[in-house]
Amino acid sequence: MFGLGAIFSGLSAVLGVVAKLVPAVVEIVGAKLLTLAKALEAFFTILGLMKPDENVEEIGDKALQAEEDELDPITVENSGSYEKYKERLDEYDRLDPEKSALKTQDEKIQKGLEVMMGVSLEKFGEPMAALFPIILRDPAFYSTVGRLEGIGKVIQEDKDMLPNIVGYLSGKSSKTLENDKAFDALLNVEKLLYPSADKRELENRVEDMREKK
Repeated sequence: MFGLGAIFSGLSAVLGVVAKLVPAVVEIVGAKLLTLAKALEAFFTILGLMKPDENVEEIGDKALQAEEDELDPITVENSGSYEKYKERLDEYDRLDPEKSALKTQDEKIQKGLEVMMGVSLEKFGEPMAALFPIILRDPAFYSTVGRLEGIGKVIQEDKDMLPNIVGYLSGKSSKTLENDKAFDALLNVEKLLYPSADKRELENRVEDMREKK
């Protein structure tokens, strides 16, 4: 579906991917949307895309109101990029509690994920676009507290690890060195989550994370 190295060529390309990803998240995750959103919040935050005191629901609430603002409507299209869009939303100060109450929590989360997925795709390109469908293969697994945050920390420390991890998890990479790096990084994440677990058990789990071809 996606390559493992390219940055998207423009806003329209990112919009196209977001338009497919967000409905897929809602359809697949269903009632567990909040749980996955919390895991993604930690992921986006460790990558420096969200502030520690932000959450996806609040971002979505702002975005929904800002796009309907009569004085100065804010959309990603009239911002020129998701990065600029997020900056403008951060500065938006006309949030109306009564209007907030008219939107459901899921509507706000969905819109917030739309914003943050767009920001992440713009920064990390096609490898990030390829990671989200992998997460959606087993959203309950990736919603485990600390797992996506741990993966995000690996990527934050070495951006080149993202295509390695995606290549390994998707089962598409046959490059031994890159696969070994991804395996070791994912194993370290699991060790932090389950420090008392048997090493072989954790190795089996990381092996099971890889899609079988």
